[in-house]
Order: sequence, then structure tokens, then C-alpha cells
Amino acid sequence: MDFSFIDRGFDKTLVVLPGWAFDHKIFPIRGLGYNIISPSSPLCGDVSTALLKLILGKGLGEVDILGWSLGSVCAYLFAKEHQELVRNLFLISARNSYPKTMISELTSEIVKDKDAALKRFYLTSFYSQREDYRWFRKLHMKRLLGLWSTTKLIKGLNFLLQYPIKPYNFTDINLLIIHGAEDLVAPLSFVPSVTSKQKFKKFVLDSSGHVPFLNPSFHEIIENF
Repeated sequence: MDFSFIDRGFDKTLVVLPGWAFDHKIFPIRGLGYNIISPSSPLCGDVSTALLKLILGKGLGEVDILGWSLGSVCAYLFAKEHQELVRNLFLISARNSYPKTMISELTSEIVKDKDAALKRFYLTSFYSQREDYRWFRKLHMKRLLGLWSTTKLIKGLNFLLQYPIKPYNFTDINLLIIHGAEDLVAPLSFVPSVTSKQKFKKFVLDSSGHVPFLNPSFHEIIENF
């Protein structure tokens, strides 16, 4: 796994870790006052080693990490092991665990017809976000269907199964949890029991499904945290 670093002239850096079957390009990051670190290929497993190498190599010191869905698992794992390098941890649409039946069914669908399975997953992800889904379908769906291989998709599903987000209380990291009120992929009842002894806030966004960062209030929440 390789990462790219975009120096936008700011004094702080944000690591953006996307979800399963997506990539970082759908994040609305232009309006955020950060330099940006993002994976240069689809995310389907633990990225801690590669991310640590880049952060140390660039001499960045503390960074903020935004992990969405599968990316929230990666962000959680990195933050647990390297609290000294993380200032703010943003967990978006995080789920504490994924049941074997759910993973098995989705794996079978991917093997049978990858594109059809992904289209169904994308539609589910954008539940209650009709306009956002139209935007996504027009600008991103075709590219993502061609970007993901069956092998990487299945690898990502297995990663989700093997690495639940267990109850944890961060000691030196500010923690922000953002979730969609109508998330069908990671329902509210499965939000992880992760807290912080430092600053900790949780926001549930109405009229949002599994892609709450497209909600108009998202930027304000991040910037004001």
C-alpha cells in the first residue's frame, strides 16, 4: 500500500481513509484547511506500516485521521498503536463488527457478478441520500466499478470480519464520531463503544445514510471540533 501526500500549505495534515468499494476521491476535502494524505490504491486491509513510514518520513509529527467505514477500522488500529502521532481521530460510519452471514452473502454476490453486487451496495450506502446518489452515479460509479478487482473486494470483506472495533478509551487523542441516522450498512445500534479521555463528541446526522460526510453540516463539524 502506498500513500500520496498533498502539501496545500497548511500547518496541519489530514489522513483520509475511505470505505470498502470506494476511494478517497468522493470525499469533499477541498474546503478543509489541511494538507492531505490519502491511499493511492483501493483500501482493503491494515495500512499502519505504510502510513507510519510516510508520516515519519515526512516529519509531520501529529496528524488528524479521518476513517470512513472500512477506513474507520484502519484509523482505529493505527491510532491504538501510535497515539503519539494522532491528534484528532474522526470515525465516520464506523461499525463495531460485521456478522459472518452478511460478509458471506456479499462475498457470494461479488463472485457471481461483481458489478451488480457493487451497484446494489452503492444504492444501499446512499439510502435516504437521493441527490447525493445521483451525483455519485454520474461522477464516480463507472470509475469505481473499473477500479476494484474481485480479489481486493473479498480481501476487504475478510479484513472487516477479522478486525472488529472493540471497546476502547483513548487516552491522548481527541475523538469525533459522525454517523448517519438512517445508515443501513452500519446501523446506529452498532456504533462502536470507543471513547476518549480527551475531547470526545458524537454527532448523528439526520437524513443521512452510510455517506454522512456529504451532509452540508459535515465541514462545519470537522472545522469546529
